Amino acid sequence: MDPDKYFKVFLVSPISTQFENGNPTYVAGKTGCEIVKEVIRGSGFKEPKTEEIMYLDKSPEYWSGYVLAYYQWYTAKT
Repeated sequence: MDPDKYFKVFLVSPISTQFENGNPTYVAGKTGCEIVKEVIRGSGFKEPKTEEIMYLDKSPEYWSGYVLAYYQWYTAKT
């Protein structure tokens, strides 16, 4: 799925609100693959049949998301 399309789908999903509110199930309890699949399933798109891979090293994307989430929490912005 195109990243821009996924981002738009994520923004209107209930999961984005759960992230915003700091729900531990979504912030720390699920892998990225699980969240992506849940968002896609909830939007009515066909779920991709790909193997979930767990990386031990943190990617630049991980740290970007971490910093953004921390900033959002620290400033209490939606």
